[in-house]
Amino acid sequence: MARIFHSQACLRLVTALVVETSEEWETGRRYPDMELLEEILGKLATMYAGGELGEGEYREARQIQLKKLEKAEERLEKTARRTEDLVRGDLLEDTWRDLGQMTSEQWRELSVQTQRDIYDFILDKVIVNPADKPPRLRVYWR
Repeated sequence: MARIFHSQACLRLVTALVVETSEEWETGRRYPDMELLEEILGKLATMYAGGELGEGEYREARQIQLKKLEKAEERLEKTARRTEDLVRGDLLEDTWRDLGQMTSEQWRELSVQTQRDIYDFILDKVIVNPADKPPRLRVYWR
């Protein structure tokens, strides 16, 4: 740490932040608390504004925290997508079961928007080829 943070003030900040960080933060969760990272950025800015950090030290420490924040956001987005995919899979299974029991009469009673929502939910895309180029339709399911 002494090589990265040259001033005593910056070293004190890092030490204080390490003490404030619970063990759960490092081992209990898969991504760091974004509010804590934003708080660290605020403390760095305050120290720079107060003259406790030089511009180079501030920029270097800020870049480190911004990279951590970016990685945390990426992991959070990846987790959210994975959860969404799991939920979507369960909903698709239930929808297929329900749609399998639906009659054509019941389908026609649905609003056009509801029919579109169902199509959007179960279809990834449909490619329509020219009539002389088989297969005419390519359906990609979710």
